[in-house]
Formats: sequence, structure tokens, C-alpha cells
Amino acid sequence: MWLARWITGHHIHVMFKVYAAFALREACRALREGDWPEATALLARASVYVQGFPAARAHAAALPVEHYASAVRPTMVPTVVPVPLSGCTGLTEVEDGGCC
Repeated sequence: MWLARWITGHHIHVMFKVYAAFALREACRALREGDWPEATALLARASVYVQGFPAARAHAAALPVEHYASAVRPTMVPTVVPVPLSGCTGLTEVEDGGCC
């Protein structure tokens, strides 16, 4: 149950990030086209998605530290995945070549 909670919370967080990024890109497009009402609506939509980030992360993090240390964290080491997972998977980090 705890691992499923952790995975679900992270998936929801990523979904919010993707939707927010899409709304921001569309808002930029609308601004370039001079469609201020559409751009404003898209920015408002993006802000709603961003407001969901903390709740998704809190859901994922609400598990016993012992379970995290013994069952979750070991799934993130290079022997299980090709690169160490650090949380640096957002569009900004990828596009800029930087990380957290």
C-alpha cells in the first residue's frame, strides 16, 4: 500500500507539471497572437495546476520513514534504474541542461 501511495503521488505531481507546462506554452502562443483574454485564462489554469504540486507531494510523502528507507529508496539506485533518480525531471531542468 505504501509504495503504491508514493508512486501515485509522484505520478499526479508529474501530471500537474505537464499540464501546467502545456498551459504556459499555450499562454505564450496566445500572447504572441495578441489574444490577451485567452492568455489570461491559460495563465489562471496553469496556476491551478501549480497549486496542486504540494498536495501531490504531500500525498506521496505521507508514509513511514522506515518504509521509505527499506522499500522505496532502494528502487532508485543505479542497479535498478540506469541513472540515479534525483527528482530533476522537470521541463525546465531538461531544457536548461541543469538540475535542481
